[in-house]
Amino acid sequence: MSTGKFQTKRDIYMTFPYYYAYQDRITCRKICYSCPYATENRVGDITIGDFHRVNHYEPDIDRFSCVSMFVCNTKNGEDFFKSMQQHLIIKEYDWDVIKMNNRFSGIETPPAYRIDYLSLVANNQMEKAYKKYLNYKMDWRYYYYHLPGFLRRIGNKILRRAK
Repeated sequence: MSTGKFQTKRDIYMTFPYYYAYQDRITCRKICYSCPYATENRVGDITIGDFHRVNHYEPDIDRFSCVSMFVCNTKNGEDFFKSMQQHLIIKEYDWDVIKMNNRFSGIETPPAYRIDYLSLVANNQMEKAYKKYLNYKMDWRYYYYHLPGFLRRIGNKILRRAK
């Protein structure tokens, strides 16, 4: 519905069952859990991905503000990056920071409930699969990411001190 005013719905993707299943890695193919390409030695010219941990290094940036990481894996990748630099806002990080962003270890563990989820789907019990595994209202992340940033930071500090 449009009222003529622009309105942004933040984090609405978290309510979509398909995205939720993707985030929890229950819809990945079996090979994805031991991907030979999810290593530091990439075969492509470039690697582009969401920079999920940007707020750990840049506290003023919201991790949901569409910040990407870009890794040049080859000379062709470097040339391409140089040709695009004038159109980008760039900040360089150490390789250790990039590695922490995930998908460089080659190790991905399927969730314990994946087999049950796939069984429900295979038996055409989508409603049951949705209610049991894809109900975003049952997930703490939905509520956590809707808290104001300052409350999340306070909570994170408390949790870090408790460790």
